[in-house]
Amino acid sequence: MKRIAFYVVMCTLLACGLAGFASAQTTGGTLRGTIADSQGLPITGATISITNQQTNVVINLSSTAAGLYNYPDLPVGAYTLTVEKSGFQKEIRSGIQVFANQVTEVNINLAVGAVTSTIEVTGATPLVQTGTSQISNDFTSMQVTQLPNPDPSGSQLQLALLAPGATSQQAGVLGEGGSIGGTRPRMNSFTIDGVDDNRIDLTGHTQYVIPESVSEFNLLTNQFAAEYGHSAGGQFNTITKSGTNDWHGSAWEYNNNRNYNAYDNLEKQNVDANGKVLPKPRYDFNRTG
Repeated sequence: MKRIAFYVVMCTLLACGLAGFASAQTTGGTLRGTIADSQGLPITGATISITNQQTNVVINLSSTAAGLYNYPDLPVGAYTLTVEKSGFQKEIRSGIQVFANQVTEVNINLAVGAVTSTIEVTGATPLVQTGTSQISNDFTSMQVTQLPNPDPSGSQLQLALLAPGATSQQAGVLGEGGSIGGTRPRMNSFTIDGVDDNRIDLTGHTQYVIPESVSEFNLLTNQFAAEYGHSAGGQFNTITKSGTNDWHGSAWEYNNNRNYNAYDNLEKQNVDANGKVLPKPRYDFNRTG
């Protein structure tokens, strides 16, 4: 009996030890940049605050001797960047969008002046990804729920067809997600919040995520990091919503009915003996939540 207990304890310790070496894929993004004066000289020791606009969680940093700051794993969402330094005006940048698996660079040039003076910039523009060769295609929660989707369930995975280099797969082709960059569909990989979501028997996702709970859908098509070593095809990454500090919710209904749709060319040719067009095949789909 003691021997059995010993083996149980040893197996538990071994499992815990191996778990420490295992790591899931990255689900956040990187925010970095330089802090300099009006002449482009780096500012050392500037106080930097990164605030999540949904949860008000604040992360504090300081610029390095080279005027650099970097935070490598921010949760997906909108952020406000506040920079302060004695002898310079405080600057606030709001609406900075951080995407999964992307590097967002925001460089700040502080103007000389009193600390009580504040320069506030709102409405961030899309930023060119110059810090990585990785090609990433991001779809926000609004795009996931509002863009036309051929899948009756509204699966976000179908949005991959809107990405450059992605093509639909023909009938009989094994796998899921289409061909990404010329690879076979069975070479694609699927994750939810960084956790493996691949079927064991054949490549494809296992867990369905309702569109309303998706915070971001991210598709990596090439030059992705070694952490995505499961497959050589497209990396289908779904990030779920983490909530905010306010109570909120929504009610929705999706309905597809044959009476809403016009006759296509094949249906127009489907006539009876008298030449009258037959009714359209029944296809009714309704989904509420």
